[in-house]
Amino acid sequence: MIWLLACVGALIEGDDPQRESTLRLRWLQGYPEETWPLAEEGLWWALSDLGAMPAAGALEEVRAGRDEVVFDLDLSRLGLADGALETVRLELAESAERAEFGAVDLGRFLLRTLYEPWRYYAITGACLSRPEVLEAEHYAVTTSLLLTGDRLLSYAPNPASVDEVLFLAGEGEGDIAEGSFVATEFETVSLLPNGQFRYAIYDALGALVPAATEGPAGQPGKCRWCHEYHLQTGTPENESAEGYVDYARFVEQVAVATARSDEARAEVPGVAWPGDVAHDRAEWLAEAFMWPDAARVRLEYGEIDLEGLSTTDLVEYGWSDRYRRADIDARAPFPVVPVVDDTREGGGEYAEAELPGCE
Repeated sequence: MIWLLACVGALIEGDDPQRESTLRLRWLQGYPEETWPLAEEGLWWALSDLGAMPAAGALEEVRAGRDEVVFDLDLSRLGLADGALETVRLELAESAERAEFGAVDLGRFLLRTLYEPWRYYAITGACLSRPEVLEAEHYAVTTSLLLTGDRLLSYAPNPASVDEVLFLAGEGEGDIAEGSFVATEFETVSLLPNGQFRYAIYDALGALVPAATEGPAGQPGKCRWCHEYHLQTGTPENESAEGYVDYARFVEQVAVATARSDEARAEVPGVAWPGDVAHDRAEWLAEAFMWPDAARVRLEYGEIDLEGLSTTDLVEYGWSDRYRRADIDARAPFPVVPVVDDTREGGGEYAEAELPGCE
C-alpha cells in the first residue's frame, strides 16, 4: 500500500487525501481536425463504456494548449462501483510509476483499461461463466452481416429494466435449419446501469475468455467498434428458420431493449447521447494513440529517431503515414507501460485483474 500511494502521489498536486484517486492525464492532438472539446467528448463516451456516471467536477484542466491539454480526472467522481474503482486504481498506480512528463497519456490510459479484456471485464462486472437467458426467445441467423455460417441468438423478451436485457449469440458449425448446428463460442451483450452496453466472450464450455478464437468477434473492443452506440438488428434479408422468431419480432425486441438503454442513459449527465458522434471521438482517441503520425510522436516524446520505421495508411479514418505503437514505444526515451497489440483483435500479454464476476 505504501508503494501504491507513492506512485499515485507522483501524479497528484498536494497532500489532500480526498485527491488520492486523482489521475493526471495528458491529451495530445492525434489528427489535424481534433480539438480538445472533441477529444473530451470522446473521453466521456469511453468512460461511459466502463460504466461511468460522472459527477460535476470530475475533470479539472491544469494546462491547456492547442495540441496538448493536461488535466486531472477524479476517479472517485466517476460513479464506478467500488470493485471497478479498485481495478482503475491499479492501473493508476502502474501508469503513475512510469508517467510521461508528469502525466499519463490519455491514449495509454484508455488502452490499459477499456481495451485490456481482463481489466474491462473486472470494471464492468462481466460474468465469469456464460449467463443463461431465462425464458428466452431464439432468433436464427442464417444470413449474417458478420459470418459466413449460421448464428443463433437468444434473448430475454420484453425486458422491464436494464438488469433484464441480455442477448446471447452462439457461433459454431452446422446448419440451424437442418438441426445440425452446434455452438462452439458465445458472445453476450447486456446493459450496464448507465445504459451502455457490456460485452463478454465465452468458450464452448462457458468460460470467460479475453478474445474470440473460433469466430471473428475479436476482443470486447471490437464488439464496441461494431455495435458503436446502438444494438444491431442485422439484415431483413435473413430468413431465420422454422421454429424460431422471425425478423420482425426480433427487431421489435431490439427496440424494447433499446428503450431500456435510452431510459438509463437519460439519467446520466455529461455524456453526449445517443453517441453517434461521441463513439467515433472515443474510437479515434484510441486509434490515434495506437497509430500515431510523426506530429503526435513529437508531442509525446520530443524528437526521437524514426529512421527505418515503416508507416501505414488507415483508409478507414483517412489517415496516412501512421506508425505502429509497438515500434514507437520501443524507441521511447524511457520505459513505458505496455498495451495490447490491437484494439480490436487483442493480442500480446494481457494485463491481469481480479474478476469479481457478476452479481
